Amino acid sequence: MDAYSPQADPKNKPSYQQHKQQRFWQITLPLGLAVLLIVVVFVLVILTASRGDPNAQVSVWADTSTILLLLPMLLVMVLAAVVLFGLVYLLSQLLRILPGYTAVIQTFTSTLAEKAR
Repeated sequence: MDAYSPQADPKNKPSYQQHKQQRFWQITLPLGLAVLLIVVVFVLVILTASRGDPNAQVSVWADTSTILLLLPMLLVMVLAAVVLFGLVYLLSQLLRILPGYTAVIQTFTSTLAEKAR
């Protein structure tokens, strides 16, 4: 097979075709749907804020926006609290078993010091 044969073209390989299909279903489609959803939400916000009592509608959407902006920070804080509580628990377990091992190390070092003298 020479370098110019159709078999050497990577675009004809089944793995490349599978990659193209996976790229569409796993990257392009979800990203496109997310962008479409964001555009639809923006359009709905503009349409809702432009009819009826503007002060009441804008206030409702301002409150909704504030909640949506705070949710990611809340999630990060919850994860940080879980990590902190996990570290406290692991440290308490370590402090429970540590005195036994430190006594062994202290005995070994004092024995070593006596032998060195």
